Amino acid sequence: MKKFLITIVFLVSVNLIYSTQFAIIKTNYGDIKIRLYKKEAPITVNNFIKYSKTERYKNTLIYRVVKGVLIQGGGYKKNKKNKIVKISEYKSIKSEADNGLFNVKGSIAMARTDNKSNSATSNFFINLRSNYRFNYNYQKTKTKSYTVFGKVINGWDTINQISNLKTVKKKYFNNYPKKEVVIENITIIESDF
Repeated sequence: MKKFLITIVFLVSVNLIYSTQFAIIKTNYGDIKIRLYKKEAPITVNNFIKYSKTERYKNTLIYRVVKGVLIQGGGYKKNKKNKIVKISEYKSIKSEADNGLFNVKGSIAMARTDNKSNSATSNFFINLRSNYRFNYNYQKTKTKSYTVFGKVINGWDTINQISNLKTVKKKYFNNYPKKEVVIENITIIESDF
């Protein structure tokens, strides 16, 4: 019985170590698969998972496309009157920008309010290039750096389509895609190696 219990504890421990979380961002242009870095950014990943599992990201917009720099979304959607409105947000989270991860091409990071380190809520962006100025090791302060919490592992065709869309100024949005980009849903997947 003792050996059996030790084996169970060992298997559970191994499963926790090698369990990986992924997010499938389903858009009207195709899917994007993200590997989440829960070990390095536990607060941020848990926040992202909470928004995903409660469907707060459902039918939100990619509202910012800066060609060759980033695509951003997650905080706005259209209401029944076809007006862009903020989604219902949870409390802002603590910055983990000093977690050793970098804003390189394909990384996903949380957006935040200008010069407020602990202000990230639902908005996130995917880096289309290495944006070294967004990194903590460049800025040496969390007020000007952004928390990376994952990386794109599949779906570059979708990202390329979105990043090449023409953009316009729309109310308080600069770089709003002329052809609307909708995040239809985000699904979280657990996987064991």
